[in-house]
Amino acid sequence: FVSRLNNKISFCAGLNTKVSEQIKACNIDVISDKFSKTGIETNFNGNKIVAWCCNKTADIFRQLNEKYKLNLALPKGIFVEDFSKLNIDNEKLGFCNWLPSPVSKDSDKIFPERTLFFDKKFPWENIDPYTEDLHKSGFWASNHFLTSVIHEYGHSAHDNHLIDISDPKDILEILEKLKSKKYDQKTGKIISDISIRAAHNPLETVAEDMAGKIVSSLDSNLLPTENPFKSSSYPDASFLTRLQILLTGNKNNLIRESLLRKSWNGTV
Repeated sequence: FVSRLNNKISFCAGLNTKVSEQIKACNIDVISDKFSKTGIETNFNGNKIVAWCCNKTADIFRQLNEKYKLNLALPKGIFVEDFSKLNIDNEKLGFCNWLPSPVSKDSDKIFPERTLFFDKKFPWENIDPYTEDLHKSGFWASNHFLTSVIHEYGHSAHDNHLIDISDPKDILEILEKLKSKKYDQKTGKIISDISIRAAHNPLETVAEDMAGKIVSSLDSNLLPTENPFKSSSYPDASFLTRLQILLTGNKNNLIRESLLRKSWNGTV
């Protein structure tokens, strides 16, 4: 897996020859079996890139949970599918199923909440320059090639948190409220400092912020060297952390952190 753009080899954030060789050499069956042992159903449809990236992201989340007690839930399932055969509104690179529902146009199978889907027809061999271009345009929070996958894992963790703290009869209303929430011009501009995508709605705000913070904490082996949320108002900020943000943050930072915490808890 070596990304090429205009016939030139392009190595962007995080992706290097070592990672490329690891992807080429990975065994999808071994990765699927690893996920299966933790109760996560997968079908990568032969896509080594998605399989490797999802496995690496799961390792990152496990390390964050073990070292920093973050309790970020992993997805319940991961599938690589032809998105033209799914019931989705628009073109996406990937998405997270927030509640149990059928997804395929040709099957009545109900996929559980926190199931991730990635587009089989996307040219995943170009994920590196693709991510670089979207970051340069301001659309994504980072140019790291794992950004899109970590973003979807962030949705899964957020969904699990909302389900944990909410009355079951209220969760659909909460999700619909977060999905349909539009920012005013001033707030939208502040949130756009994370990324343009983050300003779409509070669900995207959290996922983009999580992706940006997590990739910034990774070392050359793509594992976290520090708690990416140590100075953040979520996911489980202490009173002292929140007080420090209140006392030292500028006005825009206070607005952003307050909105992130409310979005994480579904109270925005």
